[in-house]
Amino acid sequence: MPKSFKNNISVRRKRYTINIEREIDDNYVSVQIIPNGLRKKQLINCIIVVIFNAWIILPEHTFFESFTTYIVLIKSLIFLFSCMILKNPTIERLTIFKNCGIQTSEISGLSVLPDTLNNIICSPRATFIPKDRIVDVIINEGFVKECQVIFYLAAILRGQNKLKLLFSNNRPRLVDQKTVYNLVRKCLYLKHEPLLVE
Repeated sequence: MPKSFKNNISVRRKRYTINIEREIDDNYVSVQIIPNGLRKKQLINCIIVVIFNAWIILPEHTFFESFTTYIVLIKSLIFLFSCMILKNPTIERLTIFKNCGIQTSEISGLSVLPDTLNNIICSPRATFIPKDRIVDVIINEGFVKECQVIFYLAAILRGQNKLKLLFSNNRPRLVDQKTVYNLVRKCLYLKHEPLLVE
């Protein structure tokens, strides 16, 4: 039986787009952050790979004259390396399972591959954290270079000294962090109690 979603929200910000899917009764909530300009970055990376490798493959190129016996192997390795080094911006997802726990996942993939192949070859790195390991979910503040204050969403885990950052690559704005905080608290702890952060 397919899931029935309600209140599916997609909000575009300056640096990212946040998508929130909520199942009826909030048994399942998914928050995905996609960097803006993802397709543009993929296209630019592909153009860089094509131009770089076209320059390498040119027969007039004198760099490979001393490696005539291994020229095909060296050019193939350079092509593979240039494809592997240019990656897509990271897409992050936080999935909240009511009274069970949370799952974080992220995928970047290679710019030269289509999305379907990226999903197969570069499968998302997912981590499930059961509810009994989560002490609390917080919005914390930190200092970065030039004394700039940033806010980040994190989970305090039982038996660990470090916080588990929920969106480590794409720092969402504070208003979006509050929304995610409310959803996590409601699904994991509060049931029908009012939201803590407005």
